[in-house]
Amino acid sequence: MTLHHFCKEFRYLRLRWFAFLALLGFDLAVNLEWVFAPQWGEEMPSWIFFVPMVTALAALSLVEGCPEDRPGNDLRFIGTRPLSRRSYWLAALLTGLVLIVVPAAVQNGLYLWLSARPMADVLRGMGERAFFIIGLGLWMLPVRALTLEREKWLTGGVGLLIAIGGVFGLPILLRLIDEDAPGFDLPPSSWIFATLTLALAFTLLAWVHHRRPLKPQVRLGTMALLFVGGLMLCLYWPMRTAPMEDRDPARVAALAPAFNPSVHLEEVSFHDWGRSAESSGSLYLRSRIYPAAPGIHVGLTPKGARVQQGVTVTDDWWVPWSNPSRVSGNLHRVDANLAAFFPERTLFVQQSEKQDRWSGVLNSTSNAFAGLSSSFDLEQAVKVQARFRADWWEREKLLDSACVAGTTASVPDVTWTLVEALPHQIMGEKNELVSKRGAFSLRLRLNTRRHWDHGLATAFILHSPQRRLAWVGALETLHDVRGGGTGLERQTITLSWQDILNYADGEDAKVDPAQLRLVLISGRHLGESTWTWDAPPLVPLDHFSESNYRNSLGMIRGSGDRNSFRERIASLKPLTAESSEVEVQRYLYDVLMAIQSNWPGKNKAEEQDEEAALKPLFEHHLGMLLDVPRHLWNWGRDSVGERMLIKYLTEENRDAVIQRLGKSPHLIRVVLQRGWAEAARDYWHDRLMRSTHLDQDFIPLLLAWGDEASMDRIVTAMSYRLDSYYFIGEDGKRPAQLIARLRPLADEQFRATIPFANAMSESARPLATAADFGNVAAMEMCLRQLALDGEADRFNAPLPHLRDGQEKRIGMSFEDPESNTKLFRHRAVANFEYVPEQLAWRTLP
Repeated sequence: MTLHHFCKEFRYLRLRWFAFLALLGFDLAVNLEWVFAPQWGEEMPSWIFFVPMVTALAALSLVEGCPEDRPGNDLRFIGTRPLSRRSYWLAALLTGLVLIVVPAAVQNGLYLWLSARPMADVLRGMGERAFFIIGLGLWMLPVRALTLEREKWLTGGVGLLIAIGGVFGLPILLRLIDEDAPGFDLPPSSWIFATLTLALAFTLLAWVHHRRPLKPQVRLGTMALLFVGGLMLCLYWPMRTAPMEDRDPARVAALAPAFNPSVHLEEVSFHDWGRSAESSGSLYLRSRIYPAAPGIHVGLTPKGARVQQGVTVTDDWWVPWSNPSRVSGNLHRVDANLAAFFPERTLFVQQSEKQDRWSGVLNSTSNAFAGLSSSFDLEQAVKVQARFRADWWEREKLLDSACVAGTTASVPDVTWTLVEALPHQIMGEKNELVSKRGAFSLRLRLNTRRHWDHGLATAFILHSPQRRLAWVGALETLHDVRGGGTGLERQTITLSWQDILNYADGEDAKVDPAQLRLVLISGRHLGESTWTWDAPPLVPLDHFSESNYRNSLGMIRGSGDRNSFRERIASLKPLTAESSEVEVQRYLYDVLMAIQSNWPGKNKAEEQDEEAALKPLFEHHLGMLLDVPRHLWNWGRDSVGERMLIKYLTEENRDAVIQRLGKSPHLIRVVLQRGWAEAARDYWHDRLMRSTHLDQDFIPLLLAWGDEASMDRIVTAMSYRLDSYYFIGEDGKRPAQLIARLRPLADEQFRATIPFANAMSESARPLATAADFGNVAAMEMCLRQLALDGEADRFNAPLPHLRDGQEKRIGMSFEDPESNTKLFRHRAVANFEYVPEQLAWRTLP
């Protein structure tokens, strides 16, 4: 009877089935590019995206079955025949399997086989397609038993609205409650089990309905609730994971015991942002990554800490946030693992902001890893045992080909063919190639293996062995995509870069396009482990960070002129010695607001206006000004604020200034200029010698003291991050023995630095510092980066300490970028001589 009813269903559905087969065949021809093949310079026809949707609708029409036999139809013909429910449902399942699942799986297998994929991939693709259809459509079968013939359109319309509203609206609503709520951008393996659970729930509801008929409102309302619950289960399926096949937990387990990163205490800072009755603040650790093995690096995310001071103990624990996009973030990272894929001392370059943003090994953020109880004494040491989630990331170089038309390269996961190399052309705003001197574009066809749990994250890098440069990030223009969701995705892409064959100012870089190489790297998340750090005892206030003071006022930057500044100051209530504290605070706030908004100090007249506005504060309320943090002033060497402090400070203020150096290290220069270095020694020397953190602004003070303990403390602090800034210049102190101890640190820092020319310029100071300490290779690297573009960001350029023949210091010109080009582009290290006494390089005639 089961086979007999299947034949009846087939006769009713045969015309729809033939249409479904025709759509499958057409979809196969489109994916194989037999018809409507991609054309360069033409957009992919938008209707191609709808072919899979129309095919799915055709498959959906086959699920309905004969209307007279629907179990939900009171007038169903099936009730007059000796056909058991078991035979009916087996026939329905057989119909779906034979008419929908098998043809779709065979079509997917044919696509992979005709694409020359290995048989293992063909079989896997067929299995995934079959499981996908079963998981997506099985829940529709019990709907037959839950809806009457006259209700099916209403049920279908309401279900469609719930589906659309749930997929697009549910994640938005959930993120109002939970900012880390997931979205529906998950691999099918993460939600198909949820839809199978929904099918089971609908089946149980159908069983209950046919044992005791439910009212339409109850029946349809329950179906709607179950459908919404199914969507929620898709998002919060307990077995949901990131791509499983990419992970390698066994490898993580083998590597984790040997992972013991060196955390320098100079990386730890104390912030009291969260100060309350229960908490006095938190300890923060600078975000960075740690190399663990060739091709593998580890990122740490705090999970909580046990903090002890005497008998007082706090123990916090939390679950770190999991960012679904972190695979891309860790792929686009310039570090030692990436540098190992290229010749030694390759300079990496980030180009336009329109391209994928790459970062270096450091991060501008810090993460709280330990909360401090309000009962803790912040001037006494605490013991910290911090727990971290260690995320293990691996990258590998997949392909490396010469940029020559017709070149083909292949690995099991990726195959590409370079169709055409286009010198001096780039993709324009309208996705059309336009001429641009020095640009370089590549047209290529890329076939990528993409199974459910094998989401391959990749990135293109253009390498010029001649220029010893590697451009990370490319302007990618995707013209055509075929084969999505089949296991093999075909893409037609144009990649573009600027300033490859020429320098940015148009000078020919003498690059042979045939010598350029296109490199493809991939990244994956191997897994997670837990790492515990037993920190040495540390005093929270020794690690006090000036960023505690940051607020919206410090971020104000506006446009204004001299007259508008005067008008704002004139509107303020005049300040006198008798003004109340509230009035003084209000005046100080308004003046600082005006200073920040108008940014005076560019010329003498504007500086005089600023002095006039600040004068009442300095004359009558100097103590309050000492607590204004550095970032709220236009603070710097010989700035208005510094000059006025030196003018108005007296010996009576000396101790107050010295005691504030910990939270206001910008006052150190004032202390030195007023000759208070020895007085500061009495208060600060012993404390700094035993502290586990040294703000580098204290280095000039330690140099002024000049004792052996101070020199040792400088070496310890500089072992974390050496900066030559504190030892160069006309007034820089350079004790010969100290410089001799720091020079190996500079060389070591240079070896650990990956040269990266980007907006963050993490490598700029380490390169310049190593050059200042006489490292020839670092000097050569600085010259190469400075030669790239005379109009580059001169604030973050790796500019060493340079002097001309008249001992005048050489800087980069803001007004004449061409002079920067002339100064650096055609000079080599041999055109300079190193002057160790000055930590400088002097130009030769």
